[in-house]
Amino acid sequence: MERQIPGGITIVIVNLFFLLSILSLKVLLNEPSASFVISIYLFVPTLLAANFWSLGILKEENQSCSN
Repeated sequence: MERQIPGGITIVIVNLFFLLSILSLKVLLNEPSASFVISIYLFVPTLLAANFWSLGILKEENQSCSN
């Protein structure tokens, strides 16, 4: 049996990872206007998709537990 990570922890880790990557991009590029806006437009949809993906895993886990 594999030990599974709870879905809530996965969501938190994913959020922290994307926030850190956005901040590191901002620091690396050091241009507050255009590059930061571009990085937000790139990362926010990915962040939302990752959240919905983790929530889907949570729903599947709950259904498999209830069956």
